[in-house]
Amino acid sequence: MELIDTHQHLFYRNDLHYPWLAEFKPLDDDYTIERYADEAGPAKPTGTIFMECDVAESDSAKEAHFIYGLSKGACIPMLGVIAAARPEKDGFEAYLDSIAHDLLVGIRRVLHMAPEGTAEAPMFVPNLKKLAQRGLTFDLCVFPHQLSMAVQLAKAIPELQFILDHCGCPNLDGSSDPQWSRGIASLAELPNVACKVSGITAYGDKDQVKMDNLKRTFETVLEKFGPDRLVWGGDWPVCTLNSGLAEWIDLSKQLTAQLSDDETSALYAGNARRIYSL
Repeated sequence: MELIDTHQHLFYRNDLHYPWLAEFKPLDDDYTIERYADEAGPAKPTGTIFMECDVAESDSAKEAHFIYGLSKGACIPMLGVIAAARPEKDGFEAYLDSIAHDLLVGIRRVLHMAPEGTAEAPMFVPNLKKLAQRGLTFDLCVFPHQLSMAVQLAKAIPELQFILDHCGCPNLDGSSDPQWSRGIASLAELPNVACKVSGITAYGDKDQVKMDNLKRTFETVLEKFGPDRLVWGGDWPVCTLNSGLAEWIDLSKQLTAQLSDDETSALYAGNARRIYSL
């Protein structure tokens, strides 16, 4: 089965600066593409999309070019790169020019870690419109209380393809979360938004990584977005906080066992190829 990981992080601390790792010791290590392949094991993906890793702003373009170079000898084919950017700032179009590459498929600004009001900055929406003009996507990384903001962004730029990372970061404790449920329903009403089933094991304690809790999230996004607007992601190494990459792949296959062969193929590869224009 073709398996495209649409959310592969790689940390190379000798080459790039990751300020947030200083306060997040469980992940303060080198996570190379070779280590990724080893930890995935026999079920390793057939291709990946690199996801920016919130490097220091001064390293944003450097990270993109570093990964472009790394892709040439990758042990697993790298099909695309989602680069870091600061749409809230001037000079955005010149920055996009500086990282232009055949592998560049999209941009992400980690909004759940950004200063409050970042997405409301005057330049944010006009700059995101420039992504649509270039055929690039925008990944939304937000917490449940920020989903209403994500809805407003997607409504403001209907021509831009948005992808919601990690199913909107829901709680894993199995409890009712009206804010998340409402936000997911509202986003799913917008045809320019897709949802990424990635990293959801990280949003709770290890003892909460149970199939019933994972099913609650997956079945909700499946119902709202449908199988044609879901993509899969590993979110390695963040997924290692509560599950290894191989374990998350296995859990994902259990979650999707109810799908038809065509739906499974779409979720694990076909949708990614279409949505990210691979």
